[in-house]
Amino acid sequence: MTNTIKFNKTVIENLDIPEKRTKFMSDEVKGLYLDVTPRGTKSFRLGYKYNTYNQTYTIGRFPDINPTLAVNKAKELRALITQGINPQIQKAEKKKEDTFKSFFIDKYLPIQANRKGFPKVEAIWSMSKDRKKKVKTEILRWNTTVPKKMNNVLESFNAHYIKAKFLNLKLSEITDTDISSFIKGVSSNAYANRMVRELRAIFNTTDLPTNPVSKALKRELTLRVVNPRTVKASPNQVIEIGKALHKVRYGYFIEEKGRYYQPHPIQASAIEILLYEGLRPNEVLSMKWSEIIDGVYTTDTKTGTKSFRLTSHTMMIINNIEKKSPYVFTSHVNPQTHYKNVRGTWEQVCKLANTPELNLYDLRKTYSSRGTKMFGIHTSSKLTGHSSPNVVSKHYSHLDDEEHTEHKQDVADYFNDLINGGGKVIKLGKS
Repeated sequence: MTNTIKFNKTVIENLDIPEKRTKFMSDEVKGLYLDVTPRGTKSFRLGYKYNTYNQTYTIGRFPDINPTLAVNKAKELRALITQGINPQIQKAEKKKEDTFKSFFIDKYLPIQANRKGFPKVEAIWSMSKDRKKKVKTEILRWNTTVPKKMNNVLESFNAHYIKAKFLNLKLSEITDTDISSFIKGVSSNAYANRMVRELRAIFNTTDLPTNPVSKALKRELTLRVVNPRTVKASPNQVIEIGKALHKVRYGYFIEEKGRYYQPHPIQASAIEILLYEGLRPNEVLSMKWSEIIDGVYTTDTKTGTKSFRLTSHTMMIINNIEKKSPYVFTSHVNPQTHYKNVRGTWEQVCKLANTPELNLYDLRKTYSSRGTKMFGIHTSSKLTGHSSPNVVSKHYSHLDDEEHTEHKQDVADYFNDLINGGGKVIKLGKS
């Protein structure tokens, strides 16, 4: 006798536990049944014939899979069988499908490396130590030095993607709801927007018929409003930063801790140059000796290759640095590369100067603000290398190289004055 029941939660929960394994057939879908064991395990399965052979497809266990979902899944499977597709073979193929993690590491990263002109560069796992939490974690790194834009993708993976709930899901299983939920968990508006764009680019690289990020943007996910950070250092703060830089450059005794703070001359010099030049931190830290010719620094920036006439204050600092590697600011950890950041030194400077609200990039804003006050936004934009040459030519006034050099020197003089105590600089006329 066949046991036929209606598949709903109440009926299935109230079934008596049988003495031997029993099948309870669905009254709605042909072949769908609930397999109940003497231990009380209840599993939804679909029995069907394919090429004259009896086959069984396991949908899942109750209550992890609810009856309605089981019925709908069984209907989908029967539709495939009608089309001549064996669900078991499809299930086996799906097991071979990439998860987000495997696709990102094995396929997406090599594609990005190749596009950026680094076909032989690979991402490798390595241990990273968190100084504040005093724990070690495994993160992805490139096996060699690469441009900042290539590092950004690994930065997002290590900080956020590796913790995402969809990390180990098959690509086809990741829904727009998964994406929306993940992005909502990111507190920073700017970072959330950045990851929306990154994830959209990642899924665009797959063979999926629909990009879940694009679908999420059409339904409930929206890019957040990002208010530009306007924090900049005041003249008095720059004076205090100058005093702090002197301490960290030459070292000092920390009385409350009873220890000596070792000199950090290279890091202090890099921070000082940020005020003299108004460049981005990475543009200063990645300086190569070969990129500085007759006081002109040529490098790849965020908006293309640019040349900057360095001020006399910057050249004085650089000329006093020993050439230990191709880079000006040689890392003490790996002599063949440069400092990736000077966060620790900057935190110490801010602590000494009592300016905890400032971040390193605010020095660029400080320079730009002062340059704008002195010469106007057009000239200031050129001094800091904002935008592309085409945009500058279209939207800003045209100044020749001599004027640029004089104006940049004036801004550097101003900050040199503050760093050295804030005394007034008086320019003497030619005799």
